[in-house]
Amino acid sequence: MTSGRAFTILQKRTQLLKMKTPKIRSTMRSANRKKIPFKYCSADVDRHGNVRFYLRRPGMPKYRMQSAYLDENGSVTEAFNAEYHRVMAGDVERSTEKRSDEWKPGSIGWLFFQYQRSKTFQEQDKATQRDKHSVLGRYCEAVGHLPFQKLRKSDVEASQMKRRETPAAADKLVKYLRALFNWALANDDIVRSFPLTGNPTTGVTKINHSDGFHTWTRAEIDTYRSVHPVGTQARLALELMLNLGARRSDVVKLGPKNLVKGSILFTPQKGSGKNPNAEIDLPITHQLQQTLLSTPHGKETFLTTEYGKPFSSNGFGNKMRDWCDAAGLKQCSSHGLRKSAATVLAEAGASEYQLMAVFGWSDSKTARIYTKKVEQKRLAKSAFDRLEISTERKNVPLSPHRNSSGSKRGKNAGKSIPKKWSGGPGGSAHQYPNALRSLVCSSERWNTMSHRRVPLLSHHQGLVSYNLLPMPFQARYRVRQSACLLRPCGEGGEVNFARGLGAAGIANNFKLSSASR
Repeated sequence: MTSGRAFTILQKRTQLLKMKTPKIRSTMRSANRKKIPFKYCSADVDRHGNVRFYLRRPGMPKYRMQSAYLDENGSVTEAFNAEYHRVMAGDVERSTEKRSDEWKPGSIGWLFFQYQRSKTFQEQDKATQRDKHSVLGRYCEAVGHLPFQKLRKSDVEASQMKRRETPAAADKLVKYLRALFNWALANDDIVRSFPLTGNPTTGVTKINHSDGFHTWTRAEIDTYRSVHPVGTQARLALELMLNLGARRSDVVKLGPKNLVKGSILFTPQKGSGKNPNAEIDLPITHQLQQTLLSTPHGKETFLTTEYGKPFSSNGFGNKMRDWCDAAGLKQCSSHGLRKSAATVLAEAGASEYQLMAVFGWSDSKTARIYTKKVEQKRLAKSAFDRLEISTERKNVPLSPHRNSSGSKRGKNAGKSIPKKWSGGPGGSAHQYPNALRSLVCSSERWNTMSHRRVPLLSHHQGLVSYNLLPMPFQARYRVRQSACLLRPCGEGGEVNFARGLGAAGIANNFKLSSASR
C-alpha cells in the first residue's frame, strides 16, 4: 500500500469520526455565553433572548453592566468602555449616584433619587432595596426625565400594559411606584416645592391573577421523600421548610445555634429592617427531630454545600431546583413548600392569628388567603351533605308510628308525666299532639306533622341540637336546654318532659314555651 493511498484512507476515517461524534457543549449556560474583548467580562443570553453583560472580577461580586455595549454602527460605545474601566478600578456605585445627581429637580428620576436617600428606603431590607433600585431604575431610564407632577393614572396603566407579557413584573412596577409617591406625599419639603394632587397609582388594578408559586400536594411530598431518603441534605431541606414554614433566606442560616430548649428560635430576614426584634419561636416536630438526628450537618448551619460551606439564598434555590428535577417535580420549588405548610396548618383548623405567629406575617391579609380556601371547602362539603340528607328523606316511604325502644308499654304508658303537667292519657297528646310526637320519633320514624323522616337528635356534650328538630316545630316553639330531668313547669303553658329516643337509649331534657304567646 502506497503512502498516498494510506493517507487518503486515514483522512476518510478522520472525517467519518467527526461526523459520528459531533462537538457537544457541556452546558446550556456556556452555549448562551458570548465572549467580548474585555477581560473578566462576558455576555449571557437569557431565555427571553435579552443580552446581559456581566463583569466577573476575581474575589469580587458579579457586576451587571448598565451601559449599552454597541451603538448603531456596531462599535463599542464610549459609555460601556468608561463604565468597564471604572468598575475594574473598584468604583462600583459612582455611576449610579453621579447620574442621579444629574436629574433635573422635579423629574421622576430626581424623585427616585431623593427616595433612595430617605430614611424610609434605608430601613428596608437590602434585598428589597436592590429590587426597587432595579425595577425603578429601569423605569427611570425610559421616563425619568419627565416631571412627576404630571404623571397620571393613565400613564401608569400604559407602563403596566407595556409589560403585560410578564404580569408579575408589571404589577411590581405599580407597587413600587405606589410606595414612591406615598413617600413623596408624606414628605413636606417635596409637597411644598412640588405640590401633588394625589397618588397616580390609586385605582390601578392588578393584571397578574395567578396563584404564584405552585403549592406542593401531599402526593408530591411523598414522591420527593421516596427519592431523597432520610440522611441526605435534600431530605433535610424539605423537612426544615415543611415543618417550619421558613423562607429559603432563613433556612440557609438555621443551625445548632438556633436550637433553644426543644424549639428553633430565629429572626426572619424579611422585614428585619423595620422590626429587628421580631423573633419566631417554633417547636421542633417529631419528624423534623428524627431527620436532624439522622443527617450530618455543619457547625454553623444545618444545610451545607458540597464543600461544607453554608448556602446562599440564591444558591440554595438553584440546588432545590436540582433536587426537585431529580424527583421529577418540575413544577415544584422551595417557596411552594412554605405555601404547602400554610395550607396544611389551615386545614388542621389553625386560625389567622396562629398562621401569622408561625409564618411571621404582620398582616392577616396573607393568612386569610389560606383560611378562606379551607372555609370554602368546608362550606361546600356541608352544602352537599345537606342535599344528600334531604334526598334520602324524600325517598323514604310512609310507615306507621312504632315504638323503637324495645320495652313493653301497656295502657299506663302515657302516665310517666303527671296529668296536671300535660302528662297521662290524653295529656300532652291533646295539648301538643304533633310537636311532642315529633320529638320522640327516632331516625326510623315518620313525622306526621311535616310528612318527612325526622333525623335522630344529635348530642354534643349532653345537649340536644335545636337545628335538628322538625322545621314546623321550630317555627311554633322555642326550645331551651334544661339541666334537670323532670320538674314542675311554670305558668304560661310551659312543659318539662323527658323521653327516651328508642334504641339510642338517651334521655333528653327540654323546656318548651309557645312562641305565639
